[in-house]
Amino acid sequence: MSFEKALNRFTLLSGLSDEEALKWLPVVKDAIVYIESLVTKKDLTERDKTRLSSSAGVYAYYRYLCYSIDDEDNVTLGSLHLSANQRKIEEAEKMWQTELKTLSDLFRNDSFIFRRM
Repeated sequence: MSFEKALNRFTLLSGLSDEEALKWLPVVKDAIVYIESLVTKKDLTERDKTRLSSSAGVYAYYRYLCYSIDDEDNVTLGSLHLSANQRKIEEAEKMWQTELKTLSDLFRNDSFIFRRM
């Protein structure tokens, strides 16, 4: 996989400048390691590697949002709690789940289905 492509996707999604993104390089590296741990296909094409690198950028963006939660945007009205950041995290998680589905041909399936016969 390409670290540069993963970093470019992360930077594009996060809107961070190149200088600000430097602080998050370990998150991008961890995302690449995580994505590589899911891959079961042996002979990856260049297209496969590009897809995986892009997905690593999406996963890094999701983790970035989880790590950088700021409570300043939260509003509590009685028992109702609203968070703009929580909505961003949920949207990033949906994006990540969509990426996983598009790469299902490269990943192992860890899900377990128990059915009664």
